[in-house]
Amino acid sequence: MQTDTPSDTYGEQSNAAEDVRYKAEETASTFVDQAQQVASAQANTQMTRAASLLDGVAQSLYETSTSMREQQPQIASVADQAASRVEGFSSYLRDHDMNDVVRDAESYARREPLIFLGAAFAVGFIAARFLKASSPNNGGSAANYDRTWADPNRSQYGSA
Repeated sequence: MQTDTPSDTYGEQSNAAEDVRYKAEETASTFVDQAQQVASAQANTQMTRAASLLDGVAQSLYETSTSMREQQPQIASVADQAASRVEGFSSYLRDHDMNDVVRDAESYARREPLIFLGAAFAVGFIAARFLKASSPNNGGSAANYDRTWADPNRSQYGSA
C-alpha cells in the first residue's frame, strides 16, 4: 500500500500548474496570431480601397491637365506630373502589403526626418480641415453653446 507524501502532492500540483500555464500561453499565442491575421487582412483591404480612390484622383488630375493644356500649358504639365505621382503611389499600395509600407515609411523617416515630420504635420492638418468641413453641423456643440448664450430668450435646457 502506497501513501501520498506531502512532497508527492506538491509535485502533482506543480505539474498541473505547469500544464495550465502552458495551455494558457498556447491559447494566448493562437489568439494573437489570429488577431494579427485579421488586422493584416483589414489593413490590406483598406490599402486597396485607398489605391482605388487615388486612381480616381489621378484620373481627375489627368482630365484637368487635358482641359488646361491649351490655355495654361505650364499648369497642365504640373497636373500631369501630380497625376503620374498619385498613380505611382496607387500602384505601390496595390503591389505591397502593410508590412512593406510600414517598413518603407520607417526607413524614409530615418533618412529624412524633417521632411517626414513636415509631411506628417501637413497630412494631419489637411485631414483635420477636411473632417471639420465635412461635419454635419459645421462646428459641433461649441456653435450651439454660443447661440444659446447669444439669445437671452432661449433657455439653455432645450425648451424654447
